[in-house]
Amino acid sequence: MDDRTENNRYTRPLTIVVDGPNYAGKSTLVRKLRDTFARARHGDGFVHTAGFPRANSYWGSQARKSIADVKSYPEVSAELVAQDFAEALQEAQETSPSDVLIWDRFYLTTCTYQGFAGWKKLLKHNLFDFDVQPDFYIICDVEYETAIARRNKRWEEEGKPWDAEFEEHSELRSKEAWDKKRELFLTYAEMCKPYLPNTVFLLLNEANELSVL
Repeated sequence: MDDRTENNRYTRPLTIVVDGPNYAGKSTLVRKLRDTFARARHGDGFVHTAGFPRANSYWGSQARKSIADVKSYPEVSAELVAQDFAEALQEAQETSPSDVLIWDRFYLTTCTYQGFAGWKKLLKHNLFDFDVQPDFYIICDVEYETAIARRNKRWEEEGKPWDAEFEEHSELRSKEAWDKKRELFLTYAEMCKPYLPNTVFLLLNEANELSVL
């Protein structure tokens, strides 16, 4: 963050990642952060948000199709997701869309859901070498029962999401599967730390208590 001065702040945006299992509160936190920064900066134009995989990018849309197909190979989904990450990082590095970038899901998601294939793709595409990296990486964490209640409420109000079948086959199928995914997020956070020495990893629990990992 030291290189973000008055003269070059647009070339090195403040970057915040919000990650964690489904229904852990990521989207809600992203909205709150976006609104807070927009008020502080006097307008939404200073803040750019994106959810990964991105629906409006080629690689992101292909990744969504692959993930939604529960029969697809993790290596295929991981490759597509990594390509989407790389494109987003390149765009942020070259075009500097805003003062603040807030991203919903990032490195830890593909590692957790696509397994070690996801980790290998991060390294294959040299994603840690981009100048734009998370300054703050927030992992949202809630109990299984809370996630299920939120899932049921959202599906009732908004309908099923694009990855509903994947959700049902993944961590939401049981408390044991849920707790395993929670552990994987923390495990991969530790693996990422040596590659992201300037990133502050934070854990936000169900009581909205924030701690440094």
